[in-house]
Amino acid sequence: MQSDSIRLDSLSVWPSSLQIWSIDKDGYHSLLQHPVDYRLRPASGWLLFYDRPDSVKISYRVLPIDLDARFRHKGD
Repeated sequence: MQSDSIRLDSLSVWPSSLQIWSIDKDGYHSLLQHPVDYRLRPASGWLLFYDRPDSVKISYRVLPIDLDARFRHKGD
């Protein structure tokens, strides 16, 4: 991934739980808006910023499984 990307978690992220605040140098918080400011790949846990802020505060929940995992049948 690129430098404007962050791997949030190894598990899948619950998309509606994600909240991201940009923190400026004076300590003020502003909520970033999806899909204007960022894009989430929930199955893999990757967060991609269109214009990455200097500091962020991120809150999210994960699903109890990895939706991006590959499974194979033992006969394959």
